[in-house]
Amino acid sequence: MRHFITDPEWDKFYYHSRQIKGQKKIENESEEEEIKKVQMVLNRLKKLNYISNADYNLADFKDLRRKVQNDFFIYWTAINPPMERLLYALSDILRPKNILGIGIFTGNPVIWSLGPAIQDHYKYDKLVAVEIDKEHAKICQENMNKVAGEGRVKIFDKDGFEVLKDYSDKEIDLLYLDANGKDPCAERFWQRRRNTKRINYCLLKNAYSKLDPKGYAICHNAYQPSFRKIAKDYLEFTNNEDFFSKTATIGIDEMGIEFSKI
Repeated sequence: MRHFITDPEWDKFYYHSRQIKGQKKIENESEEEEIKKVQMVLNRLKKLNYISNADYNLADFKDLRRKVQNDFFIYWTAINPPMERLLYALSDILRPKNILGIGIFTGNPVIWSLGPAIQDHYKYDKLVAVEIDKEHAKICQENMNKVAGEGRVKIFDKDGFEVLKDYSDKEIDLLYLDANGKDPCAERFWQRRRNTKRINYCLLKNAYSKLDPKGYAICHNAYQPSFRKIAKDYLEFTNNEDFFSKTATIGIDEMGIEFSKI
């Protein structure tokens, strides 16, 4: 079952990349407004039984954001401020012990999901992320070491499909997907030759048996019109109740996420 969590007012604006005609750019949004948006999403997710509560540590999120801003090297990012906060809040609420992120550039897409664990809000087992570009992966590991400490987050400069092979069944509590690449599962020739977000569908299919029966999958960019066109197979898969009990398309910004519960 799919739920849509957004607000008509939010669709009038964009942070990073205009998606539809007439949108206006958000600049200098207040922290209060950002907090309000995230809380609206969390309250809705709680009401729909995705999460057990809607509370997270605001002060520790602020501290993590300061450290990332000061210490991370980021070329650019499409992870907008309310998305940073939402990803952090979800991990603080769910407390996943085994997190895997795939397609994480120099680290900014996944650091927010890792935040509560590296801040020792709870005991975790394994924090891993994958970036196929070796130079970006190197920078990502350096970024993580600065914020999390040496050895706490492992970054692999490998193909995500290869890393998944090393996981046991039902091992992953939270899978974060933000990949853009050539999709080996695609039937159409051009989809196997071009870099697209559809690769996340293939990654999720390969990862499915590795997900804990109470686990979650998050895919960035899922609110974009281009994602709904190019990666509709991902949305159809997460909406299939044979695999996921429920899924939410969350349009807190123009990129959005798909938040899916097994």
